[in-house]
Amino acid sequence: MCERLFGRLTLVIPVIFAGMWMSQASRADLVLTPNITSSGGVYTYDYNIMNDTSSDLALVNLYVPMGQDQIWNVMTPSGFQGVYDSGLGIVTFLSDSSTISSGFQGDGFSFQSNDAPGTINTSALTINGQSLVGSTAGPVPEPGSLAAMTAMSSILGLSLLRTRRKRILVQH
Repeated sequence: MCERLFGRLTLVIPVIFAGMWMSQASRADLVLTPNITSSGGVYTYDYNIMNDTSSDLALVNLYVPMGQDQIWNVMTPSGFQGVYDSGLGIVTFLSDSSTISSGFQGDGFSFQSNDAPGTINTSALTINGQSLVGSTAGPVPEPGSLAAMTAMSSILGLSLLRTRRKRILVQH
């Protein structure tokens, strides 16, 4: 029985690996290639977007630091729009013609930030509703900034909790 199972596995395993190799070889991607420059502590993130998928894209998102003054000067080439949502920490690039066509490649998708480069998450949405996720270089807050934001959030949370407890005690 073990020999029969082993014989079947020796036939199945190469087929699985061949299928995995073929799916990787034929896989197409959304490629975001950054060109990052720095001047006076301000970083300019300029991306080349290449839609090497078989689908047209509705939009491309870059997940960046949240906050009013984190990202500014969002620029796009003619025929595109760029928006920064400071509440969600997302820079979105989209086409005026409603899609970023399959096979598209273009430069000039840029913004500025005081945050130094690191790895950020990206996503794109195809017109068929499929989500494509990945990562690229982008602005990442310094660890000291993250620690300060975490400490401030904790202090605010504790003060709100304390105020809530006082109200409960007064009501009883």
